[in-house]
Amino acid sequence: TGAKGDTGLTGPQGIQGATGLTGATGPTGAAGATGAKGDTGLTGPAGPTGATGAKGDTGAQGPQGIQGATGLTGATGPTGATGAKGDIGLTGPQGAAGTNGTNGTNGTNGAAGAVWRTGTGAPSNSTGVDGDYYLNSTTGDVYTRASGAYSVTGNIKGAKGDTGTAGANGTNGTNGTNGTNGAGFVYAKKTANETVANTITLQADDSLTIPIGANETLEFEALVFVTSGGGSFRVFPSAPTGSTIRWEAMLVDSASTTPVAIYGLDSTVSMSWTMTNYNAGTGAGSDWCQVKGVVTNGATAGNLTLFWAQKTANAGVTTVQAKSFIRAGKM
Repeated sequence: TGAKGDTGLTGPQGIQGATGLTGATGPTGAAGATGAKGDTGLTGPAGPTGATGAKGDTGAQGPQGIQGATGLTGATGPTGATGAKGDIGLTGPQGAAGTNGTNGTNGTNGAAGAVWRTGTGAPSNSTGVDGDYYLNSTTGDVYTRASGAYSVTGNIKGAKGDTGTAGANGTNGTNGTNGTNGAGFVYAKKTANETVANTITLQADDSLTIPIGANETLEFEALVFVTSGGGSFRVFPSAPTGSTIRWEAMLVDSASTTPVAIYGLDSTVSMSWTMTNYNAGTGAGSDWCQVKGVVTNGATAGNLTLFWAQKTANAGVTTVQAKSFIRAGKM
C-alpha cells in the first residue's frame, strides 16, 4: 500500500435530504460534569401576569426598626403685608340729657339739752330756758326752770355735822437746814453807790454777796466800777471760816484800758492798787476792777462776800458804784 495522500479539498455541501423518522429514545446517559456558568443572558420580555393566589397566613411581626433622624426645620415663610386701616365709623347721635333729681328736705333740729348754772343766790327767771337747772352754792338748793320760772326741786347740802373735839397742841418742829444753791448762776447787783473815806479796813459790801452752802464749791466773778479821790482801792473776796479760795483780780485804767495789776492769790491775801487816772481839777479817778475765782466751803453754810476799802486812808472818798455786780455758779 502506498503512502496516504493529502486530504483533498472539501467539496460543496450537498442538498439536505428529507428528515428521517425519529428513532426511539435511548437510555439516559450518565450526567456529565457541570460546566462553567455561562454569562447571564438578556432578560426576556415579561410574561403575562398570573392570577392572584390565595392570601397566605399572616407572618410573625418583625422587630421595630431604628428611628430615623429628625428632618431639618423648614424655613419660615415671609410675613404677610399689614392690611390698610379701615375708615372711622360715623359718630352716633348724643343721648338726651337726664333730668335733675329733687333735693331732699332738711331734717328738723333736735331739742336743746338742759344747762346747769350756778350762783351764790336764787336764779333770775329770765336766765336760761325751760328744762335748765341752777345750783345755789350758798344754800345747796337745786332749781329747775319750768313754764318760765325757777322753783326749788332739791338740795345737795347735807346737815351740819357735830363740832369735833379740839386736838392736842403739836410739838414745835426743828428748824430746817439751809438748802443748797441750785444749778445755774446766782446774781447780786448794787442799786446805789457806796462810799468809804479815811480807812484802810476792809468792810463787807452792802450788796455784793452770794449765799454758799456747806461743802459747796462755787465759781464766781465780780465786776466793780470804782471812783477814787486819792485813796485808791483795795479788794478781797471773803467766805465762811474753813473755806478755801483761789482767785485773781485786775484793775483797768479807764483812760488807757491797760490792766494795772493782775495776780493769782489765795484766801489770806487782799489786793490793792494805786489809781492814777485823776481828772484835772477834781482829784477824782474812775476805773473798773474784775475779781474772779473758785471757793470751796467747809462744813458751815454762809456767804461769799466782796470786801473792799481804801488803799491809802484819806478824806477823798472811794466809791463802788451802782450796777457793779457779783455772780456765782455751783460746780
